Amino acid sequence: MGATAAKEAWTTLQEEFEGSEKVRAVKLQTLRRNFELWNMKESETVEDYYSKIKEIVNQMRAYGKNILDKKIVEKILISVPHKYDPIVTTIEQTKDLSTLSITELMGSLEAYEQRLNRHDEDSTERNNGETSRHKENSRNFSKNYQNEYPPCGICKRTNHAEKDCRYSNSETMHWTSFTVWGLCIWMMALHFSGLASMPLLVIMKPRNLPP
Repeated sequence: MGATAAKEAWTTLQEEFEGSEKVRAVKLQTLRRNFELWNMKESETVEDYYSKIKEIVNQMRAYGKNILDKKIVEKILISVPHKYDPIVTTIEQTKDLSTLSITELMGSLEAYEQRLNRHDEDSTERNNGETSRHKENSRNFSKNYQNEYPPCGICKRTNHAEKDCRYSNSETMHWTSFTVWGLCIWMMALHFSGLASMPLLVIMKPRNLPP
């Protein structure tokens, strides 16, 4: 009687904490699917990824599923990003995966990860240095080019001689053309008014033009 009661109590306790066989099977199936589909992200470290895999494996083992280290090793090798392909190929060609420990695998992957990080840092420093030198050279070229000539007497810029200024003759040419045109109109008016023989005493300048 006592043994039966103890067994029933144990069964009740087991169902309370672990669920029925059906619930356990569903949870185990979900964990197995997560284990198979889980892949390492580009932004993750090897250590962070392994921690997630280990957490899933521990839950599967808690539900009675025996996961061998060989299965974990194979899972990690096929789920890391492509940037790890060189070290993965080396491990597959030089190691016996059936006996390779997780500790040894993680050591190789983390060492390779550190080399990748150093390479990225060196590349970033070189790129930053080249960018800085390019900007400095551009500033120096612009400064030297601007200071090659004294300030232009017409436009005040320092990148050309006054004789080469594009604005040097613009106002003069405009004023000359306007004066000739105005003089012709004035003479025609005098001619048609019968006053062409009068001495030309005053010619008024148009406004907003240089003297």
